Amino acid sequence: FINGCGSESNDQAEGSVNGGDDLNPDDGSEGFELPSYIEGVVAAHHNNNACAAIKTDGSVVTWGYDASGGDSSYASLDNINKIYPSNTSFAAVDSDGNVVNWGYFTWNNRINLSFEGIERIFSTQQAFAAIKVDGSIITWGEDDHGGDSSTVDLNNVKEIFSNSFAFAALKNDGTVVAWGDENNGGDTSDLALDDVKDIYSNPYAFTALKNDGTVVAWGNQNNGGNSSGLAINDVKEIYSNSSSFAALKNDGSVETWGDLSSGGDEPDYNYDWLTYIDSIQGVKEIYSTNRAYAALKNDGTVVTWGDNTWGGDSSSVSLEDIVDIYSTSSSFAAVNAAGAVSIWGVSPMGDHLTQDQLSGAKDVYSSSVCGWVLKEGGGLFVWEK
Repeated sequence: FINGCGSESNDQAEGSVNGGDDLNPDDGSEGFELPSYIEGVVAAHHNNNACAAIKTDGSVVTWGYDASGGDSSYASLDNINKIYPSNTSFAAVDSDGNVVNWGYFTWNNRINLSFEGIERIFSTQQAFAAIKVDGSIITWGEDDHGGDSSTVDLNNVKEIFSNSFAFAALKNDGTVVAWGDENNGGDTSDLALDDVKDIYSNPYAFTALKNDGTVVAWGNQNNGGNSSGLAINDVKEIYSNSSSFAALKNDGSVETWGDLSSGGDEPDYNYDWLTYIDSIQGVKEIYSTNRAYAALKNDGTVVTWGDNTWGGDSSSVSLEDIVDIYSTSSSFAAVNAAGAVSIWGVSPMGDHLTQDQLSGAKDVYSSSVCGWVLKEGGGLFVWEK
């Protein structure tokens, strides 16, 4: 899935987290300037209302609404290796493993934490979790979004996963613990989560893929948090959109579950595309917008399903001999072997993208704030929405 955006003094102790605790999220949001092209970009990131790009020299360029992180002028952003967004803020890790926060947040439970030796960070809408070099875990942010992990055992954690409201930790022994909003995946106490290979998420739920090819889903029952009643096995890979999941099986067939209108499936319902999905074979990759899926088949054709206006209906374009697909939150772009681009969905990218810009794209993103194409060579093309 292809994706794409504050204030205290910076003279705090090294390794501390900086940020604007008392900001009004509407302050500084009357307007902002967008860069049209940025050279030497390694990676670009976004939250709901702002964007941040890391350059090859470790500096950071930000744009978007000031209070959500579009203004980073007060943050010390040098030698940055990674950036992690939450809903209205960012956390950056520098080359020494120290963390800097900027943007809008109201939590204060980071004050007594040590932020040295951070290896990687994960985020929900309003909280962060970090794995340190020594394997220990620290969390900070809003308690009900996973900022408080005091109720779970976070020893021997292999990896952390997140959705918008909760975290899930996969341990070295294949078991899973979760914390955060219990209604959206923050509670695994009633589940048999062992022998887990990987975990996937959408904003409201998680799905665990076990080593035997079966899956276990939990979280919001209406948005993919319930896979019971569906015989899902022999799974190779799992994909998600905003409220459902799609599993690609080893035989090239597809199974879905979650919100029906977004391309999911539920027992005892009969949407037109459910029979259609059951007949799909030969799939090698699946892509998604917020409310639809596109499956690229081994023969270069593409099948789509879900909300028609969000890319579930591709009848308006020719999709043959396709070699790659890109997606934003609301539209798809398919590139064929000759380099021609076909685009469909809501607010299509075609008004902004040229074939040359999309060729060699590393990342494509589009939101209500802006869109971008990050090229393999480090050039970032940005357009206003």
